[in-house]
Amino acid sequence: MRKTILSLLSFAALTAGSVQAAETTFKIDPRHTFVTFVYTHLGLTNVRGRFNVKESTFTIDPQARTGKAEVVIDTASVNIGFGTLEKLLNSSEVFDTARYPTATFVADRFSYDGDRVTELAGTLTVKDKSRPVTLKATQYTCLFSPVLKRNICGGEFEGVVDREALGITFGLPAPHATREVRLIVQIEAFQM
Repeated sequence: MRKTILSLLSFAALTAGSVQAAETTFKIDPRHTFVTFVYTHLGLTNVRGRFNVKESTFTIDPQARTGKAEVVIDTASVNIGFGTLEKLLNSSEVFDTARYPTATFVADRFSYDGDRVTELAGTLTVKDKSRPVTLKATQYTCLFSPVLKRNICGGEFEGVVDREALGITFGLPAPHATREVRLIVQIEAFQM
């Protein structure tokens, strides 16, 4: 048994390095991939919400220091823990999910520190309005999963967006309404 565990650990260590040896495509696991947003309510507290992510992929190549990711966000899945507010967020006054059921973040510029992705830069599109966004990695790891028998990469990427620039102007202007919204994109994906 000890020999089996040591073999698995050795294989995992070797494979984790090879995960990023050349261009590799990963399929996002929607069960472990979410977009969280945080904004200030009346200057008093932070409100946190979450969107589910539809099936998406990303490609990394640390040798070439390139990558591409497309995150398709299910805007109608918005969950803030307060039904009345969720209804408002789905309405035409905010996300207008009947007309715009998805939003996208397409990252086409990746930054690296060695083999580790440190930053994703690209375009966020909400309600047909697109703006450049940069998300910095607060956590990023690749490893071999003995359970799935595949290489997995995952992490959290964080940045700030101006909601008014994306056409989300509900409650603006107001003395205590914030335009800045913090985004946290949590991605977990397995090698295809």
